[in-house]
Amino acid sequence: MIADALAIGQLVRSLVVDSLVDPEGEDAAGFYATLTPAEVARRKAMPSLFYAVAENSGKVLGMILVRDSNYVGQFFVVQEHQGKGIGSALWRFALERALQSGGTGEFTVLSSVSAKAIYERLGFVATGSPEVKHGFRFIPMHRGAQALPKDGLKKGMPAG
Repeated sequence: MIADALAIGQLVRSLVVDSLVDPEGEDAAGFYATLTPAEVARRKAMPSLFYAVAENSGKVLGMILVRDSNYVGQFFVVQEHQGKGIGSALWRFALERALQSGGTGEFTVLSSVSAKAIYERLGFVATGSPEVKHGFRFIPMHRGAQALPKDGLKKGMPAG
């Protein structure tokens, strides 16, 4: 849906700035080009990618993008809604979807420095020091396959 694609692009663009070495630079411009509604809609249709979107009254509150059932490509929650369980619900939904698609529950992510603690709460550990590549500042992280809780992951499923 193009409306979701527009909102996803706007959300990511508004929150990715702290990860960019130069938000006005060439690398940033290339990344921003992937956030146009047409490009997000095209990527949402790719079989190797999975987007989950949390919405309330038609407003996108958060999103997660998973590639190949084992790599978190993007994970953002609107700033004023952070700390309210939206990210946890998105993560549970994405994890279950990855497992249903044949994933093992093992994931990697290139976390922004500011999101490191969030990923640690989700079971990720840093596998290296902060790095800069393609204009992004990040910490490589990994989450091993872990046993699922007895009650599963079905609480708080987002729309999308």
